Amino acid sequence: LMLLKQSAVDFSGTEIGKLFSAILLNLSLKRMIEFEVQKDKNGKDNILIKMNYDDSNGITSADDKGVYEFLLKATRGKNGQISLKELEKYIKKHSTDVVVLKKKIDNQAKNEIIAKAQANKEEMKHKEKSQTSIVLYLFGLVYAIVFGNIFGIFNPISFIGTIPLIICLIVGMVKTSKIAKNVNVFSQSGVDEGEKWQALKRFMNDFSTMDRKEIPEIVLWEKYLVYATAFGMADKVVEQLKVVYPDFETNSNFNGNVYMSHMM
Repeated sequence: LMLLKQSAVDFSGTEIGKLFSAILLNLSLKRMIEFEVQKDKNGKDNILIKMNYDDSNGITSADDKGVYEFLLKATRGKNGQISLKELEKYIKKHSTDVVVLKKKIDNQAKNEIIAKAQANKEEMKHKEKSQTSIVLYLFGLVYAIVFGNIFGIFNPISFIGTIPLIICLIVGMVKTSKIAKNVNVFSQSGVDEGEKWQALKRFMNDFSTMDRKEIPEIVLWEKYLVYATAFGMADKVVEQLKVVYPDFETNSNFNGNVYMSHMM
């Protein structure tokens, strides 16, 4: 996602949710976990996540490992399985673990693009400091305006005295924003890789209008659904799959992951 956006900043809450869901689907493809659809007493679908192993030693990806270990904790004492509803409750009750997991995913993404020489580590740090400064300027500006107005009610001179401070904060924020915007974090390799991900996203956005011969075989779409989930466009991809492959739902394993991409 960082390469796709060409922005090496921490993921937002919405983005981390998409990534978490995509990693779950990826773990399913690797048979580390499996999904099972059951009917509850009201006839509604109840999705169970079942752990196929009791440790993460066989996982090579740091992202996969972080999420898998999170699931191990969540399923402890539950016979190695948990429903999506139970997982949602677990996440709400263990916010500290969620923050730690998010930080791991943020850092792993940055470390990976740096290791592949797709981004410059020093420039990344420089941009992060600039963005932190912008936030501090913004807080200072709000503080000066709010408290300047409060004291200005009682003493107009106090409010007038805050005007130079407000101007300085605005100028500082604007200048720092320009500096942050001009920092070139990504190398040419990183830019090229980002364009490839953009091309994949464009392809998945409207592949049903293409010639049938140009579309990958159905067996590849399970992996593509992982990316579509991370991009936040799984629903649209699934609807297009139904057009291109009218009988794709007869594949029970594939249909299970398609269903999960909807649920996530």
